[in-house]
Parts: sequence; structure tokens; C-alpha cells
Amino acid sequence: MTVGKDVTNLFTDVVNCMMTENLELKKLVYLYLINYAKSQPEQALLSVNSFIKDANDPNPLIRALAIRTMGTPLALILTLSFSPTHTSMLSLTHVLLPSVTT
Repeated sequence: MTVGKDVTNLFTDVVNCMMTENLELKKLVYLYLINYAKSQPEQALLSVNSFIKDANDPNPLIRALAIRTMGTPLALILTLSFSPTHTSMLSLTHVLLPSVTT
């Protein structure tokens, strides 16, 4: 993805770009997150609210992009990095498995 260059130090800046309305930039940000979330899971938590927002977006392309990205190992990384206290406060199941929520 980066031709051998370490770009993990840009993680926070890239996560901040998730709020863009530009679909092409959003695709690149999501691709970056898929590739680098495992190296910085604590910072990957910054993206959870944006995923939830994008999963509820009126644009079907943005919804599909958010749900597809959360269906990658990124969702597992985010889930495993939560402590039991945090998992009770925030559940991704309402986005990933709508029929499970109460």
C-alpha cells in the first residue's frame, strides 16, 4: 500500500479525514484503517463513532463502505482492544447485526 514506507505515524491525521464528504478520500481512509489498525488499536478506537455515523448515512455507497470495512479484521481488532467496561458502554452489534439489538 505504501511501497515500503512506514506511515503509521499519520494514523491520527488519517482518522480525522474520515469526516470528509469526498467518497474517494473516504475509501482511501478506510483502506488505510484496514491495513494499519492492527498496529495501533488504541488509536483505531477513534474511528468507531465515524463508522457508526457512516453506517447510518443516507448514501448507500457510504453505508456499504462502512459496513464492509467493519466486516474486515478491523472489527475484531476494535472489539478485542475494548476492556469489559468499554464493551458494555459501546456495542457494534447494532451496526453489524441489527436483528440482535433490543
